[in-house]
Amino acid sequence: MNLLFDSELLVVNPKLATLIGLNEAIILQQMHYWIGKTNNNYDGKKWIYNSVSEWAKQFPFFSDSTIVRTIKNIEKKGLVFVGNYNKDGRDRTKWYSIDYTKLDELEQLAFSQNDKMQSVNLTKCIPSNCDNASSQNESMHLPKMSKPLPETTTETTNNILLSGNFDKFSDDEKLKRFLHKNPDAHIYTTLGKKWGSVKDLECAKWIYKKLLIVNPTAVEPNWVDWSNDIRLLRTQVLGDHVDNPHKEICRRFKIANMDSFWKDNIQCPAKLRKHWDRFHSTTNNKPTSSEIDWHSTGWAGGTV
Repeated sequence: MNLLFDSELLVVNPKLATLIGLNEAIILQQMHYWIGKTNNNYDGKKWIYNSVSEWAKQFPFFSDSTIVRTIKNIEKKGLVFVGNYNKDGRDRTKWYSIDYTKLDELEQLAFSQNDKMQSVNLTKCIPSNCDNASSQNESMHLPKMSKPLPETTTETTNNILLSGNFDKFSDDEKLKRFLHKNPDAHIYTTLGKKWGSVKDLECAKWIYKKLLIVNPTAVEPNWVDWSNDIRLLRTQVLGDHVDNPHKEICRRFKIANMDSFWKDNIQCPAKLRKHWDRFHSTTNNKPTSSEIDWHSTGWAGGTV
């Protein structure tokens, strides 16, 4: 069996993948391919549309949920226009046209910025029963100003940076590229190997506050580690299965906090992530949603 170039090819530009993520670059490139062939012209733009199942035929290595998440990421980055030109008004299929001007601006911005991000060193280690102690000496970055709070659903595969030209960049350049690709990153290590959003950090602080109820001597954690574990939990474990992943993570930790067995075995986001499936299948105790106000960031319990 020959797997090399005997069938229709999918191509990806390494520079584009570095800027917006590998999965996003693959799908955006395929959108560009079909836009070049379409006859659907509306409002001065060429448009394409596809169902998830049709996209899946072109990307058999992606799950349906990965395709949905990746296209949402492309939308959130402002790289496509979204329209609805369906003849049936009840048809909600989205139509897409690439914003080539925004794509050019993204490339120019990525290679022209020379500002450096300030960093602070974390010296405190996480509780000894968690899995992240090895990163306690890595620098953590916190922007001076708060950033917007868009939801992100990037997977681990989206963090792959093609190594062709990336390795020869300075650490500052690598960090700038990481921040352009993950604009909601609020707390992160020096090169962005671990990171979390504002809501990830708030969720981590809420969990730590609850942990102190059952373990008053718990050492203040490494916040970048905890935020990173929460990000991975909501993107890799929860995915699109819940509308408010931070709410669900906190709700499940609250259940663990009240359980005679799990309160000693789940005392950090890493353990919650590790035992999620077993914990989820063995616990039926569900606190009512009225116990926490989930309609604002007040659910963080005043920890920020």
